[in-house]
Amino acid sequence: MGQALKPKQKAINKMSRIKALNFGIRDQLYPDEINFFKENPTTTGMASFEDDKILLNPFSTLLPEEKQSVIMNESWRLYMNKNNIVPKIPITREQFNYFNNTPYRGDIDAIKQTITSRFLSGDQSVEVTDEQKKTIRNMFKGMIK
Repeated sequence: MGQALKPKQKAINKMSRIKALNFGIRDQLYPDEINFFKENPTTTGMASFEDDKILLNPFSTLLPEEKQSVIMNESWRLYMNKNNIVPKIPITREQFNYFNNTPYRGDIDAIKQTITSRFLSGDQSVEVTDEQKKTIRNMFKGMIK
């Protein structure tokens, strides 16, 4: 992330004020999590599916608004995982290639959840098609303002 949110991102973040997401942040990281963050400095946070908590990279220098976007992103991931939701969105070749060099490589469901959570949190690191946006908005319309 590393840069201030653009106006479009701020607008999406406002849209993503969620009624049902209330996942906490786990401040005490396990040694393997600390090592992961040290080895992956561009990973600013992740969802822990074992305890439904958000983990933030202690080595990251996020601005407060960027940290909020990461928290929102990981909250959406936790919500989808907890409720067994895999968005029915097609993945473009560009998106597939983008995730080919990430821990999501080959995990189509995780890629779909990641595209969705990034869109809903205002993270523009992945290009989201108009068709995907429409599907995502329809899926979560009762939860987003």
